[in-house]
Amino acid sequence: MTTIRILLTITFGWALQKSIKLLVRHESLDRILFDAVHLKWLFYFLLFGLVTSQAVSLVWFLKPFPHGYLFSFSAVLINLIETSFACAIAAGNTEIAKRAFSASRESRGLSARPEILEMMDRPIVHFAPLAVSVIFAIVWCVLTVVLMRSNN
Repeated sequence: MTTIRILLTITFGWALQKSIKLLVRHESLDRILFDAVHLKWLFYFLLFGLVTSQAVSLVWFLKPFPHGYLFSFSAVLINLIETSFACAIAAGNTEIAKRAFSASRESRGLSARPEILEMMDRPIVHFAPLAVSVIFAIVWCVLTVVLMRSNN
């Protein structure tokens, strides 16, 4: 159980710092996508819920308390919802997705390679992140259940 607790703590800690970076970065891919369809408010609403859930999950991993596991599940669910919206927006608006990708890369001092931008015309490219998120969500939920049962 200690290994699972450490793995979840490291993973959620890493995810929490990435989520906090998204709150302060104005040129993140997802924020640009949500903003392009006038849903920036939803992006921040989901992100604040995600940061809160991730932070409370970290506390639960380190010092278990009753029903703390629900925050772990909610963090995974909120992440899936946000990823689903971003993938759907990108798939329905490939030109916006290309601009958002380029802006996000350039804001970090990176270049947007033309071959990647060309690949963004294929719908599968927009749903691959969702598939990866679903796989990780299943893993994190299974590990959370194992940890939850060991705490009882």
